[in-house]
Amino acid sequence: MQALSILKSKNITQEQLFMLSILAVNGGNYLYNLILGRVLGPIQFADAAVLITFLLVLSFVAMTFQLVTAKFSVVFENDTFKNFISKIYKNAILFGLGFGALIIVFAKQLQDVFNTSSSSMFTIFGIGVPLYFLMSVNRGVFQGKKEFKLLSITYQSEMLSRLLITLGLILLFHIQSSVVIAIGILISFGFGLVPFKFKNITFKTTAVIGASNSKQVRSFFIITAFYELTQIIINNSDILLVKHYFDSYEAGLYASLALIGRIVYFVAWMFVMLLLPTVVQLKKEGKATAPILFKYVGYIAGIAIVIVVGCALFPKLRLHYYLEIAI
Repeated sequence: MQALSILKSKNITQEQLFMLSILAVNGGNYLYNLILGRVLGPIQFADAAVLITFLLVLSFVAMTFQLVTAKFSVVFENDTFKNFISKIYKNAILFGLGFGALIIVFAKQLQDVFNTSSSSMFTIFGIGVPLYFLMSVNRGVFQGKKEFKLLSITYQSEMLSRLLITLGLILLFHIQSSVVIAIGILISFGFGLVPFKFKNITFKTTAVIGASNSKQVRSFFIITAFYELTQIIINNSDILLVKHYFDSYEAGLYASLALIGRIVYFVAWMFVMLLLPTVVQLKKEGKATAPILFKYVGYIAGIAIVIVVGCALFPKLRLHYYLEIAI
């Protein structure tokens, strides 16, 4: 409460609050991985790393819906926005159901490919996929409307619930199983829906948004989908390949080291989330977008330099620390 009072007295903007929140979320997710690595050990952590990687892959796929929603929440207004948001929710639910069903149907094959101890963890994960797509569209509305306080709450709710529930199940019941990790992830999707604007979702037939608007949405969706596909390959293919070709112990060690690169990416990503609605709004108003772009690029460059210099100055310390959590 005292910290909250201090923030209010300093007149913290919603953008600044969101940045602090995302830093806290990244820290919480990082802590989640560190504790799992310590509690489970390399072999069990290797299975957990597969689920966490699947979660990241899912987040990239769902981010396509979130970014499309964020952009056109700025562009569209009144009835056009209502029709658009209703349609995007329907498409997200259908896509989520299909994607989740594929994971459930091929759970056994996924177990064989990634050498995991159980196929049930994929089944449980697949059940939660539609919820994640709903959550992403909901976040896209908050992002586009610059309701960063509500957007922060959804990320905090998901992170905290996953951290507390998963670790609670492991420590209280002494169950070191990938199924427990999957259950924690599934429940966190439900918490991530808070707060949810139910008025934005309807299954009634709605008016079309127009051929021109539909073309804009479709074009941006395709471009964003290809971008997210490249991010999936860049950020997650290594973990999955290592889990398939290496034994569980070595895969667990590699997964713990791979946390470094993921931190860099997700810290930088928060600036992209702030940048998108601002740039779209400036573009809509006919104002220059270059200054705000270079401003955020400067922020990202500064963070990257700090991380690179830190790793260069203390390479042995960092390597020892990351290996230590998994041994």
